[in-house]
Amino acid sequence: YSQVCSSHQPLITSDANRFFLKFLDGFERQKHQVLETCRSEGSIDDFVAASPFYHHRFGDKVIQDVFERNMIEKNIALLLKENKLFQKGGRYIINPDI
Repeated sequence: YSQVCSSHQPLITSDANRFFLKFLDGFERQKHQVLETCRSEGSIDDFVAASPFYHHRFGDKVIQDVFERNMIEKNIALLLKENKLFQKGGRYIINPDI
């Protein structure tokens, strides 16, 4: 690619491979953040309240909670498939064997 336009970065006009690899690494960082949050057992509501992504710095709490909940739910689904989390009665905790 000769140019990449991102909603969060300036226009990239050089080789974009590094940009794409960094972008993909972000998904792994997000999974790791949720995994760390799940070291203490809790519900999705508990994890949203902990704000592992935005750290309560978003200007609008309602929008922050919507974004945060979506990211947490998507990552929990991935971590459950990878057997890195246990779920029981709407509560989640890290698999101690990982």
